[in-house]
Amino acid sequence: AQWPEDVEAQVAWHVREYEEFQRRFERGGMSAAKQGDWVVLQSLLSHGWCPDLHRDRRGASALHWAAGHGHTECVEALLASGSVQPDDRSGDGATPFLWASCGVSGNSFGTGGHVDTVKILLSWRGFDLGAGAGPGPGEGHPLLHACLDDRNTCVHWAAWGGDLDTLRYLCEISDDPLAMCQARNSRGCTTAHWACGSGNLEACRFLAGLGVDFSHRATNHNSNTPLSKAVAHARLNIVEFLIDRQRAEAAESGEQAHHDKGAAELALELATETGEEIRQEISKLCTAAV
Repeated sequence: AQWPEDVEAQVAWHVREYEEFQRRFERGGMSAAKQGDWVVLQSLLSHGWCPDLHRDRRGASALHWAAGHGHTECVEALLASGSVQPDDRSGDGATPFLWASCGVSGNSFGTGGHVDTVKILLSWRGFDLGAGAGPGPGEGHPLLHACLDDRNTCVHWAAWGGDLDTLRYLCEISDDPLAMCQARNSRGCTTAHWACGSGNLEACRFLAGLGVDFSHRATNHNSNTPLSKAVAHARLNIVEFLIDRQRAEAAESGEQAHHDKGAAELALELATETGEEIRQEISKLCTAAV
């Protein structure tokens, strides 16, 4: 900001700046991490603030929040403090790496991963890769294959968040990306269920191109399929994608088993459990697909 020429006004400006900094400082490190306030965070750390001792009700640290919001400078400052590590766990077993994979905006989760933050956490120089782990990202890296208590991994959350760069990068550094994306959580869901539920078309296309199963045979433990997830969450773009994909596969194979229902027919059946407006929109998609 440009200083006013009047000396009295200069003094008043400095006082306001100091008071504003003091207010941000008093809010603490968790707030600074969420807001990406690197100046305040560095000041707190230099005055002895310990991130590991200050957690929210979920057990998440400032590193979780900084990573989830993609505040790379704050992430590096917190890691450099030595108080928290990339494999730090919240109450449900989530790491800052998982938060970075799905993205956070305010208090909303799954808003889009942050690939730059993911890379920082994977390659952080102070992180112990653990016994038997490889020398860098990829096979054996504990962060890449770490699970939450519900057995969700970074790719489940990345598919949910829908940031294609993050999802693609995680697959690129995996020794077996298809197996990682086909892995099921405790409810039997794969990345296909997560991506269809979130409604991110590009993530669905990428995973389908990788070979992930999006068919009606990909059921979870509650018999939900990627299509039923898309219908339940009113993801009309995904419903259309799945209908078109099923038709293309049927045309390519030249036949379709008579006992198998098409995606359009299944979508219409599932739509009976939704609201009238969504049911009408799905009916239009299915009619267009005939």
